[in-house]
Formats: sequence, C-alpha cells, structure tokens
Amino acid sequence: MWVPTFQLESLLLNNCILNKGTGHGIPTFISTQRSLNTLELSHTSLKGTIPSWLLYNVTIDSLSLRGNFLDDPFPKPTHHNMSTLRGLDISNNSFSGEFPPNIDTLFPNLFLFNMSTNELQGAIPLSLSKLQKLETLDLSQNKLFGEMPEGLIGNNTSLRYLKLSNNELHGNILSKNWNTSALVVLLLDNNEFTGTIASNMLRGPSLIVLDLRGNKLSVSFQSLENIESLDLSHNKLVGMIPPQMVQLHSLSTFSVAFNNLSGAIPHEKQFLIFDESSYTGNDDLCGPPLHRNCTANNPSQTRDNKEEEEDDSGILDRPMFFYLLVAISYALGF
Repeated sequence: MWVPTFQLESLLLNNCILNKGTGHGIPTFISTQRSLNTLELSHTSLKGTIPSWLLYNVTIDSLSLRGNFLDDPFPKPTHHNMSTLRGLDISNNSFSGEFPPNIDTLFPNLFLFNMSTNELQGAIPLSLSKLQKLETLDLSQNKLFGEMPEGLIGNNTSLRYLKLSNNELHGNILSKNWNTSALVVLLLDNNEFTGTIASNMLRGPSLIVLDLRGNKLSVSFQSLENIESLDLSHNKLVGMIPPQMVQLHSLSTFSVAFNNLSGAIPHEKQFLIFDESSYTGNDDLCGPPLHRNCTANNPSQTRDNKEEEEDDSGILDRPMFFYLLVAISYALGF
C-alpha cells in the first residue's frame, strides 16, 4: 500500500475512474490520512464494500460515495469509537438488505443522510428517530415497506427535509402525535398510504412543499397559509375544491390530477396560473382552465347538496380554513 508523505484535510475525486486495474475498490491510502475532514468519491466506478476504517473514521465529517456500485453499506465497526460523520451520501449504489437496528449508535451525529436509489428492503428502523441532529433524510427509490415509525417526526424536532418517495410504505399516513414544526419539505409520494391525513400534519409553520401524490388518501386542510407546493394527484379525493383555497397566497405549484373531484374550479388570484394539467383526470370538474363549463349544473347547488349529505353523516371535521368533502368509503381506503 502506498503511504503518502502528506496529510489531507479534504479530498475530492468526483467523476474519476479509480483503481481500474485492482477491482475498483476504495483507495487504501486514504486510511493513512489522519486529518481528513471531507471525502468525496462520487461517480468513480467504485465496487465492493465500504471498509469499516472509512465509514467509522473518527475524523471524517462529510462522506459522499454516491453514484457507484457499492453493495454493503454497513460493515461492522472494528473499534469502539463512534463515527463522527455528520453528512453521509451513499445514494445511487447497489445496496440491498435491511437497515441495521442500531443505526443511531453507529452514526449518532448525522445531520444529513441520503441513501436513496438503492435496493433497501424491510421496515424503516425506529432507531432513525433517535438521531436528534438529523435535518435531512432521503430514503426514496428503495423497496422499503411497512408503516412509517411514529417517532421519525414525533421525536425529531430538527428534521427539515424528509423524502420517502417511491417505496412500498403503507398504513395510516400520520399520527396525531407527529411534530411537523420544523419540516420544510415533506415528500411521501408513490407509496401505499391510506386513510385521512391528520390535520395537525398541515399546521407546521415552516412547511412549504408537500407531495402526497400516488397514494390512497383523503384529506382535510388546515393552516396551510405558507405552503408553496402542494401535489395531491393520484389519490382518492372526492368532493369539491374549496374556494377558500385561493387564500393560499404562497401557492405556486398545485395538482389534484387523477382524483374524483367535482364542481367548479376556483379561478382567481394565484389559481389563475395553474393550467389544465393540474386538474386532469377528474371528469366532474368544470370551469377554466378545463374546456368543460359549469352551466349544465349549478355548482353552488351541487355544493349545498354535498354539504347537507356530509352533515348527515356526522364524520367530517370542520377545520378553520379549508376542507375537502370526503366519502366514507374513500376515507377507509377502499
């Protein structure tokens, strides 16, 4: 093994072809670097496993190995020192299997953790909710299944970015005990979540991007004044789009495509900027920007009738700001 005479603090070798003649392993000379703080080896055709001397290094603060062909993400540590890693990006690799149950003790200081676009299976471990410094978590594009741990948001008041898109997660999407006060971006699209979204989920004062498309959800809105992006396409929403939604002054991206919504589309203020693609797949919606006018049926009468039906059912909450009328069968996820 080559032992260099220098000691590096940062080593950035992104987009290089490393160790082509020796199996594309992680260069072993890195193990001699005692002052290394930042290491980036992204898109370097690396193969094999991540050596424990690298993953559990006591000086490296930020490690990026994304876009390689690595296949064993969590080797057992060879010493008792806890990793000092704060940023770990091992996305776009070939990792499979399940998370270790004690990930919170392996990486207690994680600030950013990106393991998206791999082949991870199994449930999201409860130990992730014990990472009290974690602000960014991306586990999208895997094969994770089961329910989302309640403590993932309930116990973690620092989490600001959570992306679990394109997995096989299911169950009631949120518990009333979840704390979304710090969340800015919440991306849960293309899973198997069912039920009604708890209204407290939408009360986070910092939440600006919410993507729930491609699930089986019904929804009620409350306190969404700061939301900038809202995607509820490909769900099972029914009823009318409440006209009070024009009060969402920050909303710049909006989609309720491919649901079962009906009635007139709000057409004022920021809703004037949304085109037909935001509403496609709802055969009973009418009015601009769709090419179906609302003259055949009186939208206000339709609204009155639907509200009377829901009053009789006794199951609707009536939030302060906004609500969608939700049929019982869809609320149960059928």
